[in-house]
Amino acid sequence: MVEESLSFTLAEEVFVTSAMAVTLLDTRVSPFGMRVRIALEEKGVKYEYSEQDLRNKGPMLLEMNQVYKKVPVLIHNGKPICESLIAVQYIDDVWNNKSPLLPSDPYQRAQSRFWADFVDNKVYFPGRKTWTKKGQELEAGKNGLIESLKLLEGELGDKPYFEGDKLGYVDVALIPFYSWFHGYETFGNFSIEAECPKLIAWCKRCMQNESVSKSLADPQEVYVFLMELRKKGLEEQEYPASSVNPFCKNILVLIRNGKQVCESLIIVQHIDEVWKDKAPLLPSDLYERTHSIICADFVDKKRHGYIHLEEELEAAEKDFFECVKLLERELGEKPYFANVDIAFLLFCCGFYAWELQHRGPLSLPEPEKACELGLETRKPEVLVAGRNCFERVWEVVELGCGHFGFSSKLPPLAIEPTQKLQTVWIGNDFHSVSSR
Repeated sequence: MVEESLSFTLAEEVFVTSAMAVTLLDTRVSPFGMRVRIALEEKGVKYEYSEQDLRNKGPMLLEMNQVYKKVPVLIHNGKPICESLIAVQYIDDVWNNKSPLLPSDPYQRAQSRFWADFVDNKVYFPGRKTWTKKGQELEAGKNGLIESLKLLEGELGDKPYFEGDKLGYVDVALIPFYSWFHGYETFGNFSIEAECPKLIAWCKRCMQNESVSKSLADPQEVYVFLMELRKKGLEEQEYPASSVNPFCKNILVLIRNGKQVCESLIIVQHIDEVWKDKAPLLPSDLYERTHSIICADFVDKKRHGYIHLEEELEAAEKDFFECVKLLERELGEKPYFANVDIAFLLFCCGFYAWELQHRGPLSLPEPEKACELGLETRKPEVLVAGRNCFERVWEVVELGCGHFGFSSKLPPLAIEPTQKLQTVWIGNDFHSVSSR
């Protein structure tokens, strides 16, 4: 308690002495921090840079990013914005009088968000394997990286930048990895330029922008950093693939006027932007809007990994309830999360399905030894929030649990569906939903 108080005092003191300041908590070699630095430079925003020691995290970082405790963290007027792509969107929204990064057209915005998300999932993680793995896993990472870069090269086409004639959102998302390519190539023993010459030409074009050349770390500096991590025997942390359509697999796709929008949270933002005359999903205040996106992103990341975990149940259960506690704190005394409920709804489907599974007969050969979460008794506040959401869209909840492969019915609610939905299933994948 004393430590928390001290860290809060430190953060408070900084902002008392520098009101209206912009501060970036970062580390020089982070490709995610480079994104935020490029965006700030593009907008001409003056900011205070604070280099963080990730091996000895300071009180300000722990206070400003209590959920992930990672860089980068953009602090604007004393309020933290975490997650690099969310921070870049926030910068584009707040300082909107110069160098727009996202297109104005809602469909093009959705496409830009999709490709930036693609970079996070399909460039960073395969690239990581080139310096953390050996043998077949290294080869798989190398092949996956090249495949993803070729898809990006195809999306770039003959345009000077991904969004057209000027540096844009996808460019900002991808170009920081140029400083990591040298490390990938050295450890993986391959040449990205030989495989993707147009993409490397694009990298060199981006480097002609002062905002980029000023923000990117030196490739040799990154290589030395990766060498140090390898010596420490860094273990690879896998995340489930989150996708997709022609480019990934198993993903929800919204089709409007013959155009596809992919990734669930991107779809929700797109719907909110296109049909904005009724039932707004995101708040109008830019900081509150960004905070909602951060919370939804947290739910999206943390909902994975609780299904079919027949080993290490105790550790999985502990991690699960830590996430539930964070969600409960965010909920507070409100009946709904307000602007995070749609993301939370799928989390509800997931934790019901997981609890049903580990109560016994659905998958484990010895049901009496299964882990029983007991969510009903251990976290009733969150359960109430989940059921509040269920009452509004009960049909979707039943579909969601069916998507996890469970035929067992959820705890009954005496309600009638309030909205009819048309749902298209292709194989085992939930591909599109449209209101009637």
